[in-house]
Amino acid sequence: MENKYFLNFETAWSFPIMQYVTNSSYVEVRKASGIAYILLELISESENIEEKLVVTLKNLGVPYDIHYIFCGELANMIDLGIVRMKANRDFGVDLLEMYYISDFEVTELGKRLFAEGTIPTGNNSIKKLNVYYDLATKNIMIKSDYRLFRFDSATIDEGCIGKVQLNSDDVELFISENMHSYGFRKGEAITGCEHENPEAFVYKLEDAVVIQIDQEKMYLSAKDKARNTYISENYSIEIISNIIGAKKKYHFPDDTLPEIPRYDYSDVYNVEQIAMPSQLFTVLAVKNQLSLSTGIEMKNSECIIDKNEVLEIFQQSGIEGYACYFENGTLYKIIPGRFEVELEGFQSKCEINLIITQRMSDECANQVLRGVFLKCIETEEPIKRCNVIKKLTEISTYKDYAEQFTFSLLKKQKNIEDKVGIFLKLNNKFLREKWWHEFVICKAQELFDDLCAQVTIDNFSAKNTLGESLNKILKQNDFDYLSSISRNLIVTEGEEIAYEAMEGLNYSAESVLGVINIFKTYCVDVLNGETISSQSKLGRQCVLLGQSLSELKELTGISDVIEDAAELDIDADRFIQVLATYNDMLKKLEKYRLYAVEQFNALLAFNERYTDIREIVTIEIEALKNPSNINKNYINQRLKKSRYKDAICDLHIRLQYELNRLFGTQNAQTYDLLSNAGITRYLSEDELSEMHVVRKCRNEFQHPTGKRNNKYSEQRIKEWCQIVEKLGGMDNESCSKN
Repeated sequence: MENKYFLNFETAWSFPIMQYVTNSSYVEVRKASGIAYILLELISESENIEEKLVVTLKNLGVPYDIHYIFCGELANMIDLGIVRMKANRDFGVDLLEMYYISDFEVTELGKRLFAEGTIPTGNNSIKKLNVYYDLATKNIMIKSDYRLFRFDSATIDEGCIGKVQLNSDDVELFISENMHSYGFRKGEAITGCEHENPEAFVYKLEDAVVIQIDQEKMYLSAKDKARNTYISENYSIEIISNIIGAKKKYHFPDDTLPEIPRYDYSDVYNVEQIAMPSQLFTVLAVKNQLSLSTGIEMKNSECIIDKNEVLEIFQQSGIEGYACYFENGTLYKIIPGRFEVELEGFQSKCEINLIITQRMSDECANQVLRGVFLKCIETEEPIKRCNVIKKLTEISTYKDYAEQFTFSLLKKQKNIEDKVGIFLKLNNKFLREKWWHEFVICKAQELFDDLCAQVTIDNFSAKNTLGESLNKILKQNDFDYLSSISRNLIVTEGEEIAYEAMEGLNYSAESVLGVINIFKTYCVDVLNGETISSQSKLGRQCVLLGQSLSELKELTGISDVIEDAAELDIDADRFIQVLATYNDMLKKLEKYRLYAVEQFNALLAFNERYTDIREIVTIEIEALKNPSNINKNYINQRLKKSRYKDAICDLHIRLQYELNRLFGTQNAQTYDLLSNAGITRYLSEDELSEMHVVRKCRNEFQHPTGKRNNKYSEQRIKEWCQIVEKLGGMDNESCSKN
């Protein structure tokens, strides 16, 4: 199984390097001249070796007067060991003319230099040469590819140098093997070396070492085997700690940790991730549900606990750390500090600054949640902590926190008004949370029941306002709501007062009547002529209805729709006016008919009866305007339209009018006029009998429909008209004469 590393990174590393300085002596060489080349060519390649040298030069076209130059060059090459005379003879410049070419030979050195095209200058020089020895890789170098530092400015000390394996011979051998690289010319040879004391330096190699940390320990390895071995053999744990801690990324940002706490890495369990100290702000920027920090706030938290409360919560929960946060319901602790970590291959522990994110146990998470919850209910303004409660519920996946929070806040309230008020605020905060829906219905019902039990006539309006607010949660229909809110009021005050109080609410009369059917009571009172309270709108309407009915009964003498006959002498104008009011009120109240079907039908029956009477009265009022015009033609027009009732009533008015005229009376009733002893002067016995029939027909129109016994026909009405017109043609004198 592959090991899981929480931290895995490359870093620069410091290594020691030795510098050897050597002053090397050597003879300079130069490029062979043309004269030297000619001489070497003649000596080594000429076919006429038995010929004198000067002769050969002359044959080659070299003037005699410059032979001395050739002689000097030859002498120089002999001195440098490039050319020599055979038989160990000495060369004399003055004896040049005596020498044969065969007297000279080219040495091995001369052959080599001749092939290379150089010859020694004869000048001795000294070069100051540097040789570098990488102690870790054991590489010997002409120059260092790295910037070198002295130990006093490095993170390692001379204890890392280890065993130096180069001596003077090693240095001289390396120089001799790399003379060209040191700038020596071909043919130049070192004649001696003088060594200075070697010096130790430090170089830094970027990304040279890989550092890894798993759940148990730290691993350190160089990328190449030689350096890896060198580190393990020559570096102390203190040096390793210094090297790691030297870089800026291993330091915490300024002013973030007043004091860096120390920990033993072996005491840390359930490591989730490890970050560099310089990444503190990045670690604290992790998105999360809820955070608690003793230092810098975690800005990307959905909910942040006040720093002043965090330390106490940590202490109560047994947490030692800089910050904690919840994500996906899991609690993580952020621990920035200096950790002692076991380093693989070393006996001692390495000290290193780290930021460790640790996954905490469910038990610890619950303790933290509980601590946060207690702070929410202990605060002076707990309603401001609703967002925290939502997060606690979301994190824990239990609705207990919201319920306990609600119970706690309600318990602190002194009266039902305050309880409902705080509950509504909570509902507004938690309205969109799924876990709130079931609980809020249950609790709202409890509060509503308590509220209803405290309803009185004095506080009904205020209690209703609260009740309506609760009902927005309960969603009761109007009937159920009004039944509950008025229950106590009905018991203590009675239905009429309860109705009056409820009518003032923002509900339809139908909804209120569904709970308290006061309309039926009012209708009974109207029919019985009893007093009705006028405190409600419905009551006032029924009062007006009752007053109208009572006056109509008085005007008409009709108290029983079926039995009673109407008064013959009715104040027509007042009757019509009162009946109009009665009819108008019935129309307004008809929408409540179903609440008192029997009683309202009785009221309608009165209206129907009075309407029949009004019809007669209206006809007669019109007829009284000009009774003399009610003649045969007028009646015939009525009959053509089948308006028999109109015709009979009109004839009755004409009859009454003519009889009053004949008897010299005013407003005498028809019955009295027809019963007058003098009537026989105007009407025969049969005619009188028919006029009594007219009178009775007219009166029966005012009787209940079922009790009418009208016997008339169109022909009979015409006959009645002839009798009445006969009276219209009479006067007192004519009657007395006839």
